[in-house]
Amino acid sequence: MTTSEAHDPRQDSLDAAVSRLKAEAGGRLTARHRVDLDPAGLARAAGVDPALIEERFPDRDALLTDLVLAAYNAMGDSAERAAAEAQKAGAELLSRWVACCEGVRTWALAHPEEYVLIWGRPVPG
Repeated sequence: MTTSEAHDPRQDSLDAAVSRLKAEAGGRLTARHRVDLDPAGLARAAGVDPALIEERFPDRDALLTDLVLAAYNAMGDSAERAAAEAQKAGAELLSRWVACCEGVRTWALAHPEEYVLIWGRPVPG
C-alpha cells in the first residue's frame, strides 16, 4: 500500500466533523431565525472541536460557499441521473431534456432549503 492509499483516521474524523457542522448549518438555514453561520459557533453547537474544522472553514463565507457548491452538485447529479436513465430507455433529445428538468424538480422537492439556498432568498447578513 502506498502512502496515498494509506487510511488516515484523522481524515475520517475531519469528514465526520464537517458533516456534523454542515448539518448544524443546514438546520440554522432552515429555521431562518438569526442565521449565525460562524464556523466556530457551529462547531461547538454540533459537538465538534472548532480547531478541527478551522482550516477547512476559516469564516462564514467559506462555509456558505461549501454549502452552495454541495447543493449545486447534488442538483446536477440528480439531473444527470434522470437524463442518463431516459437515454438508457431510448428517449429522444427532447425527452432527455424533460427528464433532466424533472430530475432537478425531484431534487428540489426533496431538498427545499438547499434549492432556496441556491435559487431563492439571500442568506441574512
